[in-house]
Amino acid sequence: MAIYFSDTFTDTNGTSLPSHDAEWTDRNITTDIQNNQVEHNGASNTGDASAAHIQSSTITDTNYYVQADFNTGTLGNEFQGLVARRTDFDTVDNDGYFMFVDQDADEVTLYSRISGTWNNLDTQTLVMADSTTYTLRLEVDNGATNRVVGKVDDVEIVTSTDANITAKGDCGLGLGTGQSAVDDCWWDNFECGSLTTATVAPLAGRHLQNMMSS
Repeated sequence: MAIYFSDTFTDTNGTSLPSHDAEWTDRNITTDIQNNQVEHNGASNTGDASAAHIQSSTITDTNYYVQADFNTGTLGNEFQGLVARRTDFDTVDNDGYFMFVDQDADEVTLYSRISGTWNNLDTQTLVMADSTTYTLRLEVDNGATNRVVGKVDDVEIVTSTDANITAKGDCGLGLGTGQSAVDDCWWDNFECGSLTTATVAPLAGRHLQNMMSS
């Protein structure tokens, strides 16, 4: 499985994501790096879904995952998460799949956003401790089942079968509508990559091929 893009956010304190790497774009939020981690430090109150995202040009397949380490901090948080297949990014009526954690409500929710409307695909209870790091992962797969999956520490928490968004779009870190600034929680070790497994020839076949080509 190919890795399209990864970032450990190693940079000078106070550097925004777009200044850190031109692949990043802030949308309706501002971000900055502190201690080689990234935090949202601007409000999302425009009625739009907000995110820091990487460009779709880095993604070569529609079936991919988005993953990052998330530390909950101590103040509680709402609608911190990941986004995949984000399209129409420069308009309010944007589409995409979002995985959000809501520490205040002890919930993880999987949403689709179609023409600016949020659709709850699945919500499950999950108690997340303060000042604890969790690995969040969002998977989108246009295989036979059209699965959209949200994982926490490699355990499936929220799942859905949904085929409404098929373009590869952008991916990144997401905030939900109306979320205020949260600078007590942070992100690290961002990664996105393909879910498609390359076909590998059996060992015997490869040995025969080597013999024929020698």
